[in-house]
Amino acid sequence: MYGLDHECFYKYESLGNTFLVLVVPETDLRSSVCQFNWKDVAKEICDPISGVSADGLIVAGTPETDVGGETVTMNLRNADGSKAETSGNGLACLAATLAALRENGSIENAGSRLYEEHGALGWRFRVQTGAGIRHVTWFEDGVQKAHGNQFVYRAEVDMEIVTDGPPITPALEEAIKKDWPDAQAATRSVGNPHLVIKLPRALTVDETISFGKKYQMHFADGINVEFVFPRESSDSITISIWERGAGLTRACGSGAIASAHQAREWGIVHHRRDITVSMPGGDALVPNPRAGIGQPLQQLPSGDYEQVPTPLSPRLLTDAHYVASVDWPIGHINHSFT
Repeated sequence: MYGLDHECFYKYESLGNTFLVLVVPETDLRSSVCQFNWKDVAKEICDPISGVSADGLIVAGTPETDVGGETVTMNLRNADGSKAETSGNGLACLAATLAALRENGSIENAGSRLYEEHGALGWRFRVQTGAGIRHVTWFEDGVQKAHGNQFVYRAEVDMEIVTDGPPITPALEEAIKKDWPDAQAATRSVGNPHLVIKLPRALTVDETISFGKKYQMHFADGINVEFVFPRESSDSITISIWERGAGLTRACGSGAIASAHQAREWGIVHHRRDITVSMPGGDALVPNPRAGIGQPLQQLPSGDYEQVPTPLSPRLLTDAHYVASVDWPIGHINHSFT
């Protein structure tokens, strides 16, 4: 039987968001082999004192067959152990892990190889999240950073079409207007809920924490809060983030998409341009969902190739890099809770 107690977690970072990723066969996730209290596991392993510090835990299940393009399941827990539907940066980190495991032969039944005219380009993965199917393209054109031996890779995450989020209550509207008379606020969903608030100036870290906590309390199931500050450019915005289940974070992929979409709606950026979203952890590009761009070729099971379709749903272009392989045996964690 698959020996989980000999497995380790992989730690990846995307724009300052760190995730611990564990990849196991889907059959094990459905069996008694993986019947752990994942809420407690996430809380302990993501804790900066008792664990190794991370914004979330991803437990991924790989498919049983290998006919090309099979679905990988993504089970995401926030640092406080609560479940999360999806995460743009989390998907990028999962794709980074899957690509590395495909390259070294540790897994075989996940993803499709992407090619261009001059050879291999990367991998494309189909992922079942709590918010539905997502596609992630992982490009192999790594760039070595100027300092150290760290390589940064590019990921393209197809996200859900942005829709309305939960309603803003009169009490929340009053609270925001009292704090910020000139503020604008709206809720959006990208498979997970977001409260986007346009403010006249950037917030300090302490202000982001204080107002994020205050406004999030108005939603029974919690919500991700993004504070948006316009910039002089018509194709960029700056945001700070208070995430549901994680608190203050350096980046949020789905939050970048929700914020860029709402900035277009408010007219503070050009509605037809790609939008650069600057976050404490770095910049993410949110392309115009209806702008046609060149896409790589995907290898079919037959050996032929087809063009990867350009999605009309929003996409997130971000970077991710390998942080560490964490020796944290599941057996040890399970023992600590028995």
